Amino acid sequence: MTERQMHVSNSEVQCFKRCRRKWWLTYHRKLRKVEERTTGALMLGTRVHEALAALYSPTPQDPIEVIRNEYNKAREGVDPETFDFEDLNKEAALALAMIEGYVQWVEETGIDDDLEVISVEEELSAPFDGVPVTIIGKLDTRVRRKSDGRLLSMDHKTCASFDSLTRTLELNEQPLMYQLLERLTQPSDQHVTGGMYNMLRKVKRTGNAKPPFYLREMIHHNDTELRNFWLRLLGTLQTMVEVENRLNDGEDHHLVAYPTPTSTCAWDCDFRAVCPLFDDGSHAEGLIESAYRVHNPYERYQTEVTL
Repeated sequence: MTERQMHVSNSEVQCFKRCRRKWWLTYHRKLRKVEERTTGALMLGTRVHEALAALYSPTPQDPIEVIRNEYNKAREGVDPETFDFEDLNKEAALALAMIEGYVQWVEETGIDDDLEVISVEEELSAPFDGVPVTIIGKLDTRVRRKSDGRLLSMDHKTCASFDSLTRTLELNEQPLMYQLLERLTQPSDQHVTGGMYNMLRKVKRTGNAKPPFYLREMIHHNDTELRNFWLRLLGTLQTMVEVENRLNDGEDHHLVAYPTPTSTCAWDCDFRAVCPLFDDGSHAEGLIESAYRVHNPYERYQTEVTL
């Protein structure tokens, strides 16, 4: 194992399982686009998440002001003489409508009355038996349900439709990773026992739009699910260690870090343009040199994670 590989998050695990080539470029080679996205589904979700994280904080902030500030910062970060602001302004209007509506929905339904925020941005880490790996995670928000005292993780999701999320929520491994980290690091009376999902549809709530626009779902996992998750995580980490070592030993990435293309590559992968160049004989490294830079993929963690 390399020093970098000693720490592995759920995001890296999911990236490896989704596409080994994307993992190779993102985590093994630690590449990131020089010119980062300003708009799009990922940026919208990130900014909405920031606004809601500010709301669900021990020291709450106005999420409406936060979302406005997020888009103001985006406008300030571009060259006004060359940048086309139309898409950014449209997205800002959509994000503002989503957050304003969410605040109204919470006030009208009283859906948060039973919740107490315990912590935000809480980092957890624990060694994983069977492989030389430390698993790490950042619990966005830990809340306590006042009615029964249960501790839950809270996650915010933006989506075009609720069906696209609700049909697979119980399969999402993020809350399983959180619960596993809790079992390994926290006293039994402080374990998160499930995940809470706040879902916001990406609509402006105009007269033609049909509600509901907001939905909250709870997911709980039992001990059997956690044991089986531990086993498949062990299997995944063993494979990641093997692939990492084979790459370090000079094996061809086509053999051990091959791509898994799907219809989502166009919008969910920053390596869409360079990916086919590795296979058709083109000068992929030329594009890498001009369009990407090396960075620490774990820079969002305060815990020291080496490159």
